[in-house]
Amino acid sequence: MSTFPCCFTIGEATAVMHGCILFLMSAVTNLPLRYHLPPIHDNDIATVFLQVAMLYVISVCLISSYFRMFHLTRNFYIMTITVLSVAVLPLMYVLLDQNPLIWMFYFVCNKTNKIILIGYWALCLLLGILVVIYQILLNIQATTSTRKIFHLLAVFVYIPGLIYEHVLLYLASGIIMGLFIFLELMRYLQISPFGEALQQGFSMFADEKDNLISLTPLYLFCGLSFPLWMPTNNLSLPVLLSGILTVGVGDTVASFVGSRWGYHKWANSNKSVEGTMACILSQIGLICILAFMGYIDNGWLFLQSLLSSIALSFIEAQTNQVDNLALPLLMYVCLMV
Repeated sequence: MSTFPCCFTIGEATAVMHGCILFLMSAVTNLPLRYHLPPIHDNDIATVFLQVAMLYVISVCLISSYFRMFHLTRNFYIMTITVLSVAVLPLMYVLLDQNPLIWMFYFVCNKTNKIILIGYWALCLLLGILVVIYQILLNIQATTSTRKIFHLLAVFVYIPGLIYEHVLLYLASGIIMGLFIFLELMRYLQISPFGEALQQGFSMFADEKDNLISLTPLYLFCGLSFPLWMPTNNLSLPVLLSGILTVGVGDTVASFVGSRWGYHKWANSNKSVEGTMACILSQIGLICILAFMGYIDNGWLFLQSLLSSIALSFIEAQTNQVDNLALPLLMYVCLMV
């Protein structure tokens, strides 16, 4: 909190540090084992790939922060390419006992469904980029409703991935997370040629909770993805949808309805009763649709999902923490009990 003043609340800083510690513990316990026992299953290979990749991103961030010479564009690129080629790729090759890039190519292309899904995700990504470019060209600060477009895009990306190819989504989400942190570092250091454009996008879409770094989109991405990243196997679909239900659907619909028809405010809150009701109904609607399509069993988990959605909607109306981070965590805990 002293390094990035006015960026974190106590709760947010605690959650972020717990996440970092959990990742480091997972990497330290998993990677040494893979030196003697290379992973076989795609999920295990993807885990090793992502752990090494994230350690690389963290290393680049630490090196850049401690040595100001790497704030220069030329030195920054030399350092990142050198670390990647000398340390990261050889380490992946040793741990996986195969070329990581070749494995990724075959993993992505071995099914037609994966190719179609990646093409669909690419269209969603392109749409998101066009929204950012359009907002920059308008030179107008993005409203809350405009920012919720990215919540809807996340819903369209995550639900098909979780239903049909959750391992591919797991790999893709980790890669995008690393790229996001890397691009945020380039924006923060103003590294050419992307630093200036990234800063313009940050200026247009930053809200009151963003100061030095883009925490709101980072929290959104983590909130949507962390059930995939948790070291637990065979999670049910509602658990994996913790972030989608709370912030992808519920929070988005609550914001839309509340900003237009939210005439009755909760005590000591700027959020409306109408928005909370819309939040509840939208989540229940998605759960019922998935249950009707056969993706959720009509048993205790179905009822638990409904009750948790109702409870979390009332918490959303009262919490001062960042919704993108707090609500998915609480929903995950409720559904895992």
